Amino acid sequence: MTREQQDKYLYLYKTQIIPKMAKIREHHRFYTIHGGRGGGKSDSVAKHLVEKMTKGKHTLLCCREVQNSLAESSYQLLVDQIDYLGFPGWTIQKERLFHENGSKVIFHGLRDTTAANSLKSVVNIDLVWCEEAQSLSADSLKLLLPTIRRDGAEIWASWNSVSPDDPIEKLKTRKDAVIVKINFYDNPF
Repeated sequence: MTREQQDKYLYLYKTQIIPKMAKIREHHRFYTIHGGRGGGKSDSVAKHLVEKMTKGKHTLLCCREVQNSLAESSYQLLVDQIDYLGFPGWTIQKERLFHENGSKVIFHGLRDTTAANSLKSVVNIDLVWCEEAQSLSADSLKLLLPTIRRDGAEIWASWNSVSPDDPIEKLKTRKDAVIVKINFYDNPF
């Protein structure tokens, strides 16, 4: 096997995702990925978003209802995937992630009104990932969804289901949403 063939094989191996999550490779406005623990939701989303940002310039907003520090964010999940995938061009700093192609990651809590309102002035957000989305309030979703209006923008929500009354559950009723329900028994890895 040539070096080029080895690199291609390694790329395909490292970027594979859980078969039940194949829909996330398609373009949609909303992605709702929910289920129980151990399904691989967070790792799969982080891997896919890192791959997407490496291939083209994107601004990713990673948000939660409450985020007092990067330790409470998706920061480490993304760093782990950048390291695992071994994609060149990434700069990992204590509070920032960015790629030489112009991709960058922003981390925000939504409950803090000051932080949430500052999102209105951030331009060019075309990817959003709400991790632990079962905690998002109706007010936070009301603020967030109309703020992300760039053509082709994608909003990702991943969560462990708690109650059918959680505000995030309403995203699953949208016609422009991909719905993936996944649990530990769906994860071959």
